[in-house]
Amino acid sequence: VCSSDLAEALNQRLAGRAWRRLGRLDAAALALRAGLPLARAFPLERADLHAELARVAAEGGDAAAARAEADRAAQGYVRCSAPRKIDALARAMSPHVTWRAADGALP
Repeated sequence: VCSSDLAEALNQRLAGRAWRRLGRLDAAALALRAGLPLARAFPLERADLHAELARVAAEGGDAAAARAEADRAAQGYVRCSAPRKIDALARAMSPHVTWRAADGALP
């Protein structure tokens, strides 16, 4: 496990968020997907990347992808015992997914 991977995954997440806010959804998705392999050993960062990908998909009008990414994020947050992140994700994604709490997103 390399701490520089964590730093670079975080950089990719921040780049993805910046691109999303600028309306460049394709660039946002590319940056976020580049961060996923780097965050393999860091489950909370990986969940944050999936949460941001959910927002990108929702803003792009792809409800199925938004739900899938939100579900992946919620599962990661549950594994990391991060209830505040689960609640924040549910609030952010509630117009785009049917679940309002993490237990509804899990199989």
